Amino acid sequence: MTQLVTLVLSLAAFASAEAGNEQVLAVVNGRELTNRDLDAWFAIRGLRGPVSPSIREQAAKELVDRELIRQFLERRKTVADAESLAAAMRVAKSKLAGDAEDVEAALKSLGLDEKRVADDVALTLAWNHHARRTVSDAQIREHWERHRRRLDGTRLRVSQIFRKYEPGESVQHAPKTTAALTTIRKDIAAGKTSFADAAKSSSQAPTAAAGGDVGIIGPRGDLPVAVSEAAYDLGLNELSDVVLSPYGAHLVTVTEIKAGDLSLEDARPTIFKELADRVWNETVAAERKTAKIVEPRN
Repeated sequence: MTQLVTLVLSLAAFASAEAGNEQVLAVVNGRELTNRDLDAWFAIRGLRGPVSPSIREQAAKELVDRELIRQFLERRKTVADAESLAAAMRVAKSKLAGDAEDVEAALKSLGLDEKRVADDVALTLAWNHHARRTVSDAQIREHWERHRRRLDGTRLRVSQIFRKYEPGESVQHAPKTTAALTTIRKDIAAGKTSFADAAKSSSQAPTAAAGGDVGIIGPRGDLPVAVSEAAYDLGLNELSDVVLSPYGAHLVTVTEIKAGDLSLEDARPTIFKELADRVWNETVAAERKTAKIVEPRN
């Protein structure tokens, strides 16, 4: 019978324990994950010093996800090959220990040992092996055709109208701000005002005075991900629906398209990563449906 996932979240469960105290954060199908596992997760990724409870909570969730993937791969006997693991470990230890002559001591100063690092590296390699067997060339080509403009180096000139969330709203629920931008969108679509004039009168972004002109953007890094993705789905002078980001609500239009010249082969590594990430998320979701996950209250 399918077991329901038990999620009992407690911020206290994510506080660092005193030295020597193995505080259990979660038990995944009988396997304990502790505060030391979480601290090691941060250390391996180069994150030093105190972090907020919300960041530790999110990291703990990812730790659970990684354990689900680990168990998924173990059931399929998918492992990293020794040669690849040895090469990846040399790189990982070099990054973590720097120029230190005593690598073991350098790792220990970070709260790590070689086994913890090797387990983390081996999981990544094993997952990549699984993903290479799962993601087909046909899927890569289909993804390329569907998202070519975002993948071929095309750059866009974008304008936006931005509104901050009202008190109590968030990216998950922003009815007032969404309604306000929806009204503005209808006025633009009906020809009652231009996008530039609406931006000047209604946008709360620094670009308001310039009619909302953000300038030339690429698919990543220039705007929040959801906003960039919305822009890359638009044709010239088309108007997006209201897009919510962690910062507020956005309307976007594309005023210029600078075509890219990257080929499918140029974009193949990026496409593979995007599809592999999708498979990861789908696998985690499927594993959570049948896993026994207990996160104890403190």
